[in-house]
Amino acid sequence: MKELKRENYLDYINEYNRSVEYVNVSFEGHSEGDDFTHSIKQMFYRDSGLPYDHVDRQELQFSNTYLFFQIPLRDRKYDLIRGTIEIEVGGYTIRDDEDGNLYEITDEDEIVLIGNIFYKSGCIFITSEESFFDSTDNIQDYFNSNQVDLRFKKYVQLRERNIIVEVSERDFNSTTNPTWDNEQLFFNKVFLYNREHEVIATGHVSRNVPLKNSITILLESIEIY
Repeated sequence: MKELKRENYLDYINEYNRSVEYVNVSFEGHSEGDDFTHSIKQMFYRDSGLPYDHVDRQELQFSNTYLFFQIPLRDRKYDLIRGTIEIEVGGYTIRDDEDGNLYEITDEDEIVLIGNIFYKSGCIFITSEESFFDSTDNIQDYFNSNQVDLRFKKYVQLRERNIIVEVSERDFNSTTNPTWDNEQLFFNKVFLYNREHEVIATGHVSRNVPLKNSITILLESIEIY
């Protein structure tokens, strides 16, 4: 009926969240003295000034040995949702406190700081050289000898496209149906064509709409071919 043009539609971009799960994550082991550790300390664990990807109320803890994993950009492009990061390792569950600190869930008083997460960069550091709270299981040893699963929620952007179709006077006000008796015409579907007269989308309306001399309808449900 109407050719789909730039001026015929409105775009709406909304933020939603989506759950993500990584199974059998591999954390890299690092120690003092290598070039990577020097860069990490300068960016995240510097002695003075605010670190890169600063998080308010974050307790920065670094150690001679640590484990590292970075969430890929595709899953943090629009930010991670604080308070949703969860790491499962050998029966232990570690969660973030929304301030970039990681604790085992049974450690209600937050006695053993396991490490840090930096939300914008997606960097997770397991820095504690101690054992899990109320346990003799060394944290880093447990990460190295057990499967590690990671779950979190991220923000995503969903694009909604509303297409405006204008039907002018004398447009499409007749039919080839031989049984038509000149009564009012109604429609409940609109086809959108390209310049080659190929159907590229079908728009549906929720009820039969009378075809008057001049109307404008907003298609919120469309099927794109």
